Amino acid sequence: MSKKNSKSLRNVRVLCAVAFLAGLAIVIAYICKSFTLTPSLRVTFENLPIILCGYLFGPFLGALCGAAADLISTPIFGYSINPLITVGAAVVGFAAGAVRFWIFRRDGKLPLLCSVAAAHFFGNILMKSVAFMIWYGTPILALLPRIPLYIGIAAIEFFLLWALLSNRGIQNVIGEIKG
Repeated sequence: MSKKNSKSLRNVRVLCAVAFLAGLAIVIAYICKSFTLTPSLRVTFENLPIILCGYLFGPFLGALCGAAADLISTPIFGYSINPLITVGAAVVGFAAGAVRFWIFRRDGKLPLLCSVAAAHFFGNILMKSVAFMIWYGTPILALLPRIPLYIGIAAIEFFLLWALLSNRGIQNVIGEIKG
């Protein structure tokens, strides 16, 4: 196989993986929909595949995955699209990829931990909270519980992602996708 054909095949595999992870985020969001405490507080792990996408494939594909998942899932769940929330979903994937690719440039526990933390801090705690304040007029005091909620969710997602990425079978699949 020529080098050009090999690169094209790798690009198709990566694109399919990004689409799969966006779809997985939608399914997880649907399952976790019943764990909505208030409109601005939800116990959900829908960011896990988005963070994984950014961590594996970089900040721009992570952002694409987050935005696509939000734009597809919002109408499915009967909500109107809030562009600021969509930007927040994109920031989740972007931050995870930016930390991994631009700061650490390697795999490991610390890069993964920092990627997950950055994704939740910038995407969920910061951007989506600002979106709730601007778009829905949610008072800041009503948003403060998002901080411990997303610290807890980030801790769980870190351990799930670490276990997933430590699996040799998953490592082999990721290696095949990346070519």
